[in-house]
Amino acid sequence: MRNKKLLIVCAVLIALYALAGFLALPPILKPRLITALGQSTGRSVSLGAVRTNPFTFSLTLDDFNLRDRDSSVLVSFKELYVRYRITSVFRHAWAFAALHLDTPYVAVRVMRDGKLSVSDLMESKGPESAPPAETPRTLEIGDLYIAGGTIFYQDLSGPRPLTKTIDSLDLALKDFTTAPQQEGAYEFEAVTKQNERLHWRGNIAFAPLRSEGLIELANIRARTLTDFMSSRLRFTAASGTFSARAGYSYRDSLGGSTFALRNGVLDVSGLVLATPADSLPPVSLPSIHVGGVSLEEPAGTVTIDTISGQDGMLRTGYLADGSVTLQDVLTPVPRPGDTSSSRMTVLIRRLSTRNFSFLLTDKTLAPEAPVLLSGINLQMSDLMYGAPGTGRFSASAVLNGRGSLGANGTITLMPRRFDVDLSIAGSPLVALEPYVARHSRALILAGTYGLRGRFHYAAAGPVSDMRYRGGLWCEGARISDPVIQEDLLRWDRLDIRDVDYRTVPPSLRIAEIVATHPYARVIVGKDRTLNLQHLRIADSTAAIAVRDTTQRDTAARGTAGGGVTTIGGIRIVDGSMHFADMTLSPNFTIGIQQLKGSVSELSSKQLARADIDLAGRVDGYAPVSIKGQINPLSEVAYTDIVMAFDGIELTTFTPYFSKFAGYKIDRGKLTMNLRYKLNASHLDAENKIVLSQLTLGDKVESPDATSLPVKLAVALLKDSKGVIDLDIPISGSLDDPEFSVFPIVLKALMNLLWKIVTAPFALLGSLFGGGGGEDLQYVRFAPGIDSLGHDQDSRLQAVAKGLAERPALQLEIKGASTPVEDRRVLAEAALCAKIRPGAPGPLTRQDEKRLLELYRQTFKDDPEKLAGAEVRDERARDSVVVAGAHNRLLDSMQVPDADLRALAQRRAAAIRAYLAGPGNVDPARIFLLEVDTAAKAEENMVRVTMTLTAR
Repeated sequence: MRNKKLLIVCAVLIALYALAGFLALPPILKPRLITALGQSTGRSVSLGAVRTNPFTFSLTLDDFNLRDRDSSVLVSFKELYVRYRITSVFRHAWAFAALHLDTPYVAVRVMRDGKLSVSDLMESKGPESAPPAETPRTLEIGDLYIAGGTIFYQDLSGPRPLTKTIDSLDLALKDFTTAPQQEGAYEFEAVTKQNERLHWRGNIAFAPLRSEGLIELANIRARTLTDFMSSRLRFTAASGTFSARAGYSYRDSLGGSTFALRNGVLDVSGLVLATPADSLPPVSLPSIHVGGVSLEEPAGTVTIDTISGQDGMLRTGYLADGSVTLQDVLTPVPRPGDTSSSRMTVLIRRLSTRNFSFLLTDKTLAPEAPVLLSGINLQMSDLMYGAPGTGRFSASAVLNGRGSLGANGTITLMPRRFDVDLSIAGSPLVALEPYVARHSRALILAGTYGLRGRFHYAAAGPVSDMRYRGGLWCEGARISDPVIQEDLLRWDRLDIRDVDYRTVPPSLRIAEIVATHPYARVIVGKDRTLNLQHLRIADSTAAIAVRDTTQRDTAARGTAGGGVTTIGGIRIVDGSMHFADMTLSPNFTIGIQQLKGSVSELSSKQLARADIDLAGRVDGYAPVSIKGQINPLSEVAYTDIVMAFDGIELTTFTPYFSKFAGYKIDRGKLTMNLRYKLNASHLDAENKIVLSQLTLGDKVESPDATSLPVKLAVALLKDSKGVIDLDIPISGSLDDPEFSVFPIVLKALMNLLWKIVTAPFALLGSLFGGGGGEDLQYVRFAPGIDSLGHDQDSRLQAVAKGLAERPALQLEIKGASTPVEDRRVLAEAALCAKIRPGAPGPLTRQDEKRLLELYRQTFKDDPEKLAGAEVRDERARDSVVVAGAHNRLLDSMQVPDADLRALAQRRAAAIRAYLAGPGNVDPARIFLLEVDTAAKAEENMVRVTMTLTAR
């Protein structure tokens, strides 16, 4: 009976315990939980059903919601199940047999001020509210399970709101404990709606904290990471996923913490990075594999066994300040106040790419210059970053769509240094046009270039040590005039052999330059502009900016611009040149073919001299040679060259001769020997020009033709062998802005021609003697005399010799007589014939009587009246009478104009007779012009004028 009562009491107690646990406790617990949570958080709390099980010591909460101040859900879950271990009461521990959370939701919000929406819950309550220090209780969870969790993240502090949701989170932990020196094996897995997966399996121990395990990430969207880190990144991930796996270990001890990754693997697929500044993505990586990753901290070492990629594309730009856009894009935005620097050392044992592309755009030029490397296959080993170490690499690629590039060498990142054997072949020359455009407007139409050599680079302060040793070449080049759009330069091949260029100390040495089949064209356009002028860049803003940039670069290199330049030699093989003047009609063209020869060693050293020896043929036949010494590389110029042109067809110059001389050229040859000697800025030049058998053709009407008698000039200059020999020396200083070689030579030639045609007898006198210069054109006669004086022989001999030596000349003689002096002499002769027939001479006494008688008959007057009454001496009176009668009779004598004309004709005939006789001049070349009977005597002599003309 007693036992029965005990059983009944126990049953009643158990029933009451059950009623209290199952039915009474939940209504009491629910409002208290809501009130306590609401007061502690300052936010709205809602809770569904609350269930307790007093026999399993478990608590179940349904439909919990904690709302933020803006009424948005902050924390929620569908169900929370907690089963407490009663034994923990006796062990100073929080022990739970099970903790299950179903469909939890957590919202993390960053407000516009950069603070979390729950930052008020995280603020310290002050020391007065702090609980007394005590030994923390151990936490033990036998079975922790979270299913269908969601984390909502929103960041309103940035320029663009960011919202991300991570859902389908599942977590399973067994025998979790924070007890010292104890650890457990745990596993965690999370899956998002985008099928992004996070899996962790390992163990954790506390006091001290240590953990080892395996972390796996699968199908993680790159955009998820870049969005979360947008404040630190200058790019976004337009697409791409990655997966990673690594073993890890972490240990915390009194000596510090250590962390290590082992056997890490990273696989990236379809990664495309984009920036707002570029329409094309700077990075596109369809497939990247990273294997064998290990990390050691705090040692700060990373080792990567292999990195491999395929079909990737990298794009970058080179800016005027020397920066590279890709580097700027990939460099994280520094945190404010963050001055820490990475001490990480990274070793990449093997790096390989297949079919990669790399586009570098030089944005310092206008237009921009793209350099494209495609089909890049790269193999690199032992690349070290953050510590000294030398890696090796080899690479091949297609350069600018056509050329091939190969590289093998070593690279060191600390300090920066690399040595590479570089080869380029068949790369399009047109890709270099933007660089040429900085200095010239020339258009590159065709051609390829290449090089083969060794390049060295080492960072060495403000002036990096760079050196290139090898060769360069260019094939099939065509460079055009941008206006006329015809070839300006071209060559089959240009070899620059054994180049040795370095910046420290600055120097350039070239063993030899060989140009095979080079061609150059110089054209004067219809607008009278030389095609070379079309290549000049005007002083535009862009051109000035380029010049300023170049000057800054030169200044930054310090003394690098003052090195020695040496060229072992230059060789030309079968070259040609062409000159055309389109201002003429017909157009003038001339060319030099079969040009070959060499220039010996050139050097920028002041005393160095290079021998030049070139030879070719003008229009394929006339030889041309250029010999001498030059030194174009030194600061003080020196040139001493002789240029010889032999037998150029003068008919080639018909367009010029027609325009400026007014005649065509029927035939002839041109030979020139030109010597130009330049020392410093002083030029001495000798221009020896020989025209052989120059024959003028038909006259051409030209408004630009000279008014000079061209045929006469040619006839005067051409000797008996048909040769015109001219010597035109010039001298002057190139520092004089008024001094220009070609205009001075042309001016000297025109002055010479002017002197010749305006004073042709002066030329004959200087060439063939006779004295008197231009006075040779006059032959002097005494009044009334038609015979040559002996003093005129030398003059006429010089004229005769000149005519003999200048067979193209003709002589015109214009006889002359004066109406005063010649008339008086002729009248005297006529009077003398009346009073004394026969030879002239002094009057005898009988002649005087006949004179007086003639006076009486003529004037019917007494001649005695001529004496006058004042003359009383008989002898004197007779003299006065005779003289007076003579003068009056002489004045009365009539000399017909025909006599004066006949005298002038006889004088011209006398000159012709002398030249045709003793002078041996062909009479057909002498012409007697209509005489001048109104000439004036000079110094009581009558001058007969001779004039030279051309046949």
